Amino acid sequence: HNELSYHLITNFVLVDPERIKFLLDLQHLSFLRLSLYGHDEPSFEEITQKPAKQYTRLVDNLRSLQEQLSSRETTALLGLHLWTPANVNVEECSSDLLDALELLRSHVVEFRVRQPGNSLTEARPWRSR
Repeated sequence: HNELSYHLITNFVLVDPERIKFLLDLQHLSFLRLSLYGHDEPSFEEITQKPAKQYTRLVDNLRSLQEQLSSRETTALLGLHLWTPANVNVEECSSDLLDALELLRSHVVEFRVRQPGNSLTEARPWRSR
């Protein structure tokens, strides 16, 4: 018999700690992919055309996700797709967003970077810091 499972893709801006808990409690969630836009506040605003408060909310949500993942068992796998401006090497950048992603490092099974004009890169190891 086939067991129901689903994958969720989200930009993680509109969730809050309660919704994050709800997602992590879903028994049939097998993969949570975060599709993130920008590697810092200016690039987030440039790509999304959204205000800084949404960037701040995203960073807060990532920190909440890390806290919740660290205090529970979950079967869901976590993937990150990071969309950045052209010619940005995220391994050489620093920001609140990248720091929050670093906290999630042990939970991430897939990390991909996408830049304008390039296809989605193959899954690759986490940035070396």
